[in-house]
Amino acid sequence: MTPRVLFLYPTQYRVTGLPAGLGSLIASVRRDGVEARVFDTAFYPPPGEQNQNVIRARKGMSKAVANENILADNTGDMIEDLLAAVRGFKPQIAALSLLEPTFGTGVALAEAIKRSHPEIFIVAGGVFPTLSPELTIKEPSLDAICLGEGEEPLRLLVDNIVRRGDPGEVPGMWIKRAGGVVRSEPAPLHDLAALPHPDYTLFDPRLMLKPMQGRLYRMVNIVTSRGCPFQCTYCAAPRLRSFFKQSGSGVYFRNLSMQRVIEQLQHQIAVHDPEFIYFSSETFLAMDDADFDAFVAAYREIRLPFWIQTRFETVEKKRLQALKDVGLYWLTLGLEHGNPEFRREILRRNYSTRQAVEAAEILRDLNMGASLNNIIGFPGESREQIMETIAVNKTLHEIHPSLESNVFIFTPYRGTELFDRCRAMGLVDEDSHLEWSPAADDTALAYPQEWKAALRGLARTFNLYVKLPQSRYPEIALAESPTAEGQAMFAALQEELRGTAPA
Repeated sequence: MTPRVLFLYPTQYRVTGLPAGLGSLIASVRRDGVEARVFDTAFYPPPGEQNQNVIRARKGMSKAVANENILADNTGDMIEDLLAAVRGFKPQIAALSLLEPTFGTGVALAEAIKRSHPEIFIVAGGVFPTLSPELTIKEPSLDAICLGEGEEPLRLLVDNIVRRGDPGEVPGMWIKRAGGVVRSEPAPLHDLAALPHPDYTLFDPRLMLKPMQGRLYRMVNIVTSRGCPFQCTYCAAPRLRSFFKQSGSGVYFRNLSMQRVIEQLQHQIAVHDPEFIYFSSETFLAMDDADFDAFVAAYREIRLPFWIQTRFETVEKKRLQALKDVGLYWLTLGLEHGNPEFRREILRRNYSTRQAVEAAEILRDLNMGASLNNIIGFPGESREQIMETIAVNKTLHEIHPSLESNVFIFTPYRGTELFDRCRAMGLVDEDSHLEWSPAADDTALAYPQEWKAALRGLARTFNLYVKLPQSRYPEIALAESPTAEGQAMFAALQEELRGTAPA
């Protein structure tokens, strides 16, 4: 019997981009002769306006996407379409990746399958099950969860179920049995060099279309590392490092060899013919000189425009010039907070404001654009501190007007240090997951309603404060209000800003 695995990809409406983790799982099982399919939720419109591209443009975080009409929505019902896919494919196993923002959607998919096809074995993996296993395993629709990296555990599970008729015990998995849950120790971390390149061929082609500066491009995600060496308290990476270290699984942060990165690039370009490359490492420039020189030499032959994420501490003019010469089009930098003490003590971000200013000057001199990521609404944060974040963004924007500022209202990932801080302050419920959206205008934290309203107002006017003169601040403050007068002022200021934006 040919093993068949249906991969479920719960994602938010029109949040596109190819998921490298799921692509790696698909590649691993297909290498063993497993037949696979993917069901995603990206093009099922929810009630109300929740198009992330529209919301971001409205808040001045990005340009409106001119060719978004090429993304046609699905017209059917999501659950009915899922069950039709199950009936047609007849999988023995359904596998899904669960993250905090999409936990509810993922569980809804699993529940629908389990109600109609109780014989299908459903396993969930990802950051959420890894760091919140006790909460995840309670879900009745799930037969097992995977803690840690899933390529090898999933391969073993498929072999046990399809070829042996029983899930057995699998390293890295908690499996429900008649007598309770069998909890296995985490599996060793993978040798990245031994894994196949992520397989994106089964994904809806629309997921390949990702926005960049006002247009959708066919974009491929290239993996250069797993994990992150930094200690940011709002990120799960520090806890994942501790999890793997304490379990004896290995060192979480690993770089692929540059030769393997180049091979992956060549493979994905040959398969998908992309217009754009996205390097998903959060610290792309944190590589040694030998790897950097090897990358530049290889990419000189590719020359597709590409986009990277990095940190202010890694921005060097010589390196950025070299990357620009071979196709670097855009950067994303994590600013996060403008108050140096708050940034250092609460967030564990140790760059200096001077480093941010120097990076903006380098980008200006090279005529290169970048997005600056910011978060507001941290536990214990004041309006005055949020205005400090706005002030730093304003300084950098005045240095280089091509910089764009993203702003997100803080909601903690379960398993992070800041989640623990929020729990201690009574702002989150330990026994429930948090539904949230990266571009939402609200927070799931139990703040007073007055502060929630203030955060919504500051989030939507953040870029007005950044880009308009300080003499307009009283008008912008009025635009924070959801009243008719405030809405009218917001619309007028937005229109003014669009009229003065650089072409």
